[in-house]
Amino acid sequence: MAPGRSATQSSVRVWHALLLCLISAAGAAWIQTGGGEVAVSDLRWETPSVHMMSALLFRPVSATAESPAPAIVVSHGWFNNREMQDLNFVELSRRGYVTLSIDMYGHGNSEALPRAELMKRGIGMYDAVELLAALPYVNRDQIGVSGHSNGAMAANLSVAEDNLAEDRLIAAVLLVDRDPVYTDAETREHANVYGGRDVGVIQAEYDEFFFRSRGPDGAVLTPPREYLTTPNAQSFLHFGVDPETLSTRREGRRL
Repeated sequence: MAPGRSATQSSVRVWHALLLCLISAAGAAWIQTGGGEVAVSDLRWETPSVHMMSALLFRPVSATAESPAPAIVVSHGWFNNREMQDLNFVELSRRGYVTLSIDMYGHGNSEALPRAELMKRGIGMYDAVELLAALPYVNRDQIGVSGHSNGAMAANLSVAEDNLAEDRLIAAVLLVDRDPVYTDAETREHANVYGGRDVGVIQAEYDEFFFRSRGPDGAVLTPPREYLTTPNAQSFLHFGVDPETLSTRREGRRL
């Protein structure tokens, strides 16, 4: 009898495990779709730069052609993929934003490009912006871009692409763990490259790579925790003014 009871117990455990998996999958789907209020699509498309790109599209059911919604392209950092930012784009979509989480070129299921082409089109982010702008349920006057680390670099590159466009599409930028652009690419002088866009920066006090000022020899002069005291940060906070001409300082606060 003991072997029979053991087999029965094992079978019950298996069914319990399967039931737990099903409940977990249903719960995750419920959260990711905002309780059924968000439609999720797995996209593959050939972009205007003639490359194949992959992304996850989250469309709130409230976004329609009659009531277009604001939209955001979000991007992962280096050596990651479109699932990395899932906490962000799930919450954004639940709050009513059409959200497109991309695999940058050379990542995930998007096409790998030669190094010479990799930085073009915002590593794919600007191609994604143009896709969103063409969707009937997106308000093309309210498109934002955001990314973490290398994804924030893609956002900066996309702003540069947008500045060259006759019909500008990017209205807002949120950079996570990467410096804004402080100077004009040609003159190398301090400038407001973001124009009238809304721009935010999330900066860690002990960031691993960014938010340092350096001397002419490349030596680090200030750590990230002193970022707001640096000329670059003060120029950014004064909308691109040359920091040497500033008579006031802008202070930050810890969150």
